[in-house]
Amino acid sequence: MITVSADSIRTTDRHLVTHAQAIAPKAAALVNSRVGSLPHVSLILTADPRRMAQLACQTEFDLVTGVHAFDKFQAERHTRRNARDASGVTVLADSGALVVINTRMARTTDDITVTTVHELVHTHQLKSPAAREQHMAYLRHELGVHKLPRRDVREYEALIDRRETQARKAESLATQIDL
Repeated sequence: MITVSADSIRTTDRHLVTHAQAIAPKAAALVNSRVGSLPHVSLILTADPRRMAQLACQTEFDLVTGVHAFDKFQAERHTRRNARDASGVTVLADSGALVVINTRMARTTDDITVTTVHELVHTHQLKSPAAREQHMAYLRHELGVHKLPRRDVREYEALIDRRETQARKAESLATQIDL
């Protein structure tokens, strides 16, 4: 199941929200049939990169307990820097996954479609219990709660790179979505 909402959207971007609401179920069905099943996905569109970072960080902080205030500040600052240049971000959530799309980077309906497909592939990649646990361990490491051995960190970061490559290749599926 996929839900679409908007947060801090400019009036000029309302058509992008409408477009996302129209294509999200189709994109989810397409990714489900070509890549694999999806968890429950909450998709939020925002025109504010800072808000994108806040939403992503708060969702992760809700999952990882014991994060110190300074580590939260550092993580949010790092995420804010990355959000300026990102079209979207996918993070684990209690009920599945949260996808936040930045309409300042994804400015057209085609951009929204491609970004939605890309991020839905990431939700599939994080769906299995083993993948969720592995990602949670990495989050705990990144947030300073429980450090991992350097070897495990390098291996997981290599896995992140492979997942990103897979998601980029799957972006071509966006051309198959009809309105």
